[in-house]
Amino acid sequence: LVVVGPGRRSCCPAGVRLKRLQKKMTFRPSRSAEDDSGPAIERALQSVAAAQEAGASHVSIFNGTRAAEGTNKANLPISFEDFMVEIVPAVRKQLCAIRQEVHFYDFIRVLSRSDPTAVHLTTQQFMDLAEVHGLDMTSAQDALDQARRENLGKNDRSGSAGAERAAEARLPDAGPWDRLRHVRIASRDEQFCLDAEAVHELMLQVEERTEQTRHRLEHDIKRKMDLEDEVFFQYRHELIVLYDNFRQYDDDEDQNLTHTEAKLMLRHLGFQPYRQGPESQHVKRILEDTDEDGNGLVDFLEFIGLMDRIRESQRVGRKAKLLNEFRKRDYMDNDRMKVSETKSVIRALGYDPRHEKEDLVDWIVEQFDADAAGDITFPELEELTQRIVERLQIASTEGVRKFADKLGLSTLVFAEYQSVFDQLEEQVGQGLNRDAFSRALSMMMDREAMPEEVEELYAAAAKSVTETVDITAFVRMMNHASTVKRKFSLEGPFTLNLASTDSLRDCLRCFHLAEIYILKISHEELVEHVANYLEVSPSADLREELPSRVANVRQLVAYASQKASEGEKGRTKERTRGPAAAASAARAGSPATTAGAAPVSSRSAGPSRAAGRS
Repeated sequence: LVVVGPGRRSCCPAGVRLKRLQKKMTFRPSRSAEDDSGPAIERALQSVAAAQEAGASHVSIFNGTRAAEGTNKANLPISFEDFMVEIVPAVRKQLCAIRQEVHFYDFIRVLSRSDPTAVHLTTQQFMDLAEVHGLDMTSAQDALDQARRENLGKNDRSGSAGAERAAEARLPDAGPWDRLRHVRIASRDEQFCLDAEAVHELMLQVEERTEQTRHRLEHDIKRKMDLEDEVFFQYRHELIVLYDNFRQYDDDEDQNLTHTEAKLMLRHLGFQPYRQGPESQHVKRILEDTDEDGNGLVDFLEFIGLMDRIRESQRVGRKAKLLNEFRKRDYMDNDRMKVSETKSVIRALGYDPRHEKEDLVDWIVEQFDADAAGDITFPELEELTQRIVERLQIASTEGVRKFADKLGLSTLVFAEYQSVFDQLEEQVGQGLNRDAFSRALSMMMDREAMPEEVEELYAAAAKSVTETVDITAFVRMMNHASTVKRKFSLEGPFTLNLASTDSLRDCLRCFHLAEIYILKISHEELVEHVANYLEVSPSADLREELPSRVANVRQLVAYASQKASEGEKGRTKERTRGPAAAASAARAGSPATTAGAAPVSSRSAGPSRAAGRS
C-alpha cells in the first residue's frame, strides 16, 4: 500500500482511495457481524494520517509495521491479515460505487458517438475505451476472453436455477474480481456486446490489474535505470510515460539519446528545434546544459532533468495567458476554479481536443483530481495544463511516428525529414506547397530537383500538385525518392555487427535458448548465432537482404520474434502432419506388396528396426 504525501495530487494509489472513504460516503461501514470493516478502515486511516503528519512521502504497510521516510518503524494497529481480509474488500466495494457513475458516463458517450439507438458496446468499442483511459490492453483482452468463456458456459448450462448454481459451485473460486458473476453479454449481429453493467465490472477488473502491472513496471524501471529512491518517488507518477518516451527515440537501445534523437523528441512535444530563431537556440542551450558529462549523449537521468527544464520553459511561456483564463473562472474570488472547466481553458490556449482526444483530456483531469475536491488552485492548473498539453502533443504526432517506424526509418532519417519540413513550412500546421516541396527535394538530393521528378513523387503519393503536403505525406514521398527511385541516401548499411550486445541477446531469447547460455557467450558468438537463426550473413545489410526492411535494433528484435514464431508454427504443422503422412504412405505401399513385391520377413525386418533406433 503506497500513500502519496502532501501536495502530490498526481496519482491515486490505494492509500489515497482510503482517504476517499471519508469524502465520499456512498459506502458507510456497517457494524454488523456480516460486514465489520468500519473499525479496520478507521485504524488504517489513522495510520495514514499519522504518517503524513510525520512528513512521510510514502507509507508501506506490511506485517503490521510502518516504514515511512523520515520516521522510525512503529507498530500499526492493523495486521496484514486484517488488511487483506477487511480493508481490501471494503476499498473495492467503495471503488465500485465511486467508479460506477464514471463508467456509465463513458458508456453513454461512446454510444452517442457511434450509434445513438444502440444499447450495447461492441468488444472493439470496449478496447478503444480501455486504451483511451490508459489501461493495460493485455489485461483488457484477457478480461474480455474470460467474459466470453463465462457467457458460453452459461449458454451451455441447463435453464434451471438449481443447475446453474451447481455449475457455478464447480467453478474454481478465483475471487470476486476474477469471476464476473454478474456480467451480462448480449449478442447482436453475431458479435459479443456489453451492456452498462458489464462495462462497469470489466473496467473495474482491468483498472485494478493495470495498477498492479504499473507497479511492477515502475520497480523494473527503477532497477534497470539504477534510480535513487528520492528520484523514484519524485517521478513515480509519470515514470512509465517518461521511460516509454525515452525508449521510443533510443534507436540503438543503448540507454542514451544523441542530441539528434533528443531534438526530434522535443519537436514532438511542441518545441521547434529546427526553425531558425530564438527557440532553436534555447533548445540548443538546454541540451548543452543537460549533458552534464559533455559526452554528447543524454542518459535517462539526464533525460528527466531535460524534461524538467523543458516544462519550466513551457510554463513560463504560457503563464500570462493561463493566469488570465484562470481569473475569468475564479467566480468566488477565492483563488480557485472548478476543475471541470479545464477543458475550456485548454481550448482557450489554442488546442481543440475532439473525440478520442477529448476522452483523453477527461481521463487526465480525473486522474489529477485524486481527492475529488472539484476545484484547483492556479499552481495546480499549471501542472494539469502541462500534462494535458504534453499528452495532446504526443497523441498528435503518434500517427506519423508509427508510420515512419512502419517504413523502417531510423530516428536519424526521420529527424532529417522533420528538420527539412519544419524549415520550409511557413506556418505550423500549414504544410508545404509545390514550390516548398521542390526546394525540400533539392535540399535532400543536393542538386536542383527537376519538375518531372517532383510530379512523379506527387503521383506516387496519390496527390495533385496543387495540394499541400503534410508531414506524413512528406515522409512517404521522401522515402519513395530514397528507397525506390534512389535519388539520395541518408543511411549507411545496417548489419548485425552494429547491433548492441543486449539487442542480440533479446533476439536469441525469441528462439527459447537457455538464459545462462545467452548471457555467457561473447558478442562475436552472438552475432554468429543470430545470423544463423535469421539466415543472413553477419555483414549483410539488413535493409536490403531481409524480406521486411530492418533499419534499427527495435525492428531487428521484432523480426527475430516473427521468425521464431513462423518456425514454431512450421514445427507444429510438421508434428501434426507426421502421423497422417506415415499412415498415408503405409496405405500407398500395401497395394505394391500384393502386386508381387517380395514381403520383408520378420527376421530381416528386426535388424533394420534396431538400426533405425540406434
